[in-house]
Amino acid sequence: MGVEDGVGSEEEGLRYPVDRLAGFIAETGVDFFAPAVGTAHGRYVRAPRLSPERISALVEATGVPQVLHGGTGLTTEAFRDLAARGCAKTNVSTAIKEAYMKESLRHLSRAAEQDRWDPPRLFEDVEAAVAAAHEEHVVAFGSAEKAV
Repeated sequence: MGVEDGVGSEEEGLRYPVDRLAGFIAETGVDFFAPAVGTAHGRYVRAPRLSPERISALVEATGVPQVLHGGTGLTTEAFRDLAARGCAKTNVSTAIKEAYMKESLRHLSRAAEQDRWDPPRLFEDVEAAVAAAHEEHVVAFGSAEKAV
């Protein structure tokens, strides 16, 4: 009902009407659901056209929290709007992986230039970069300083 690993298309997922999705949610008893709303995994080559009203409609129809796949690259405003509509989980794996890879490259490039190899420092730097990317998203989601 969306696109995952090149299977299907976002347009296909958006064709499923909310009442059909609500029926699926009710039939299966899932705790969370990830509907097609115009996002996709990975980096966007152009800004996605979001259909956030689908989140609102599904939460209203089912009471089931929704999940956003493909959040990397969305604006703070989009994150907060989707969260306010009932999107309880947002996936930004690409952003976290990119922070890991970019910091690894930066650290290793510097180590090669200086011929100074310090694996524990590499791990510390990468951990700090990933934590910063995570914190940036927690703030963007509007979740900072909120315990669950």
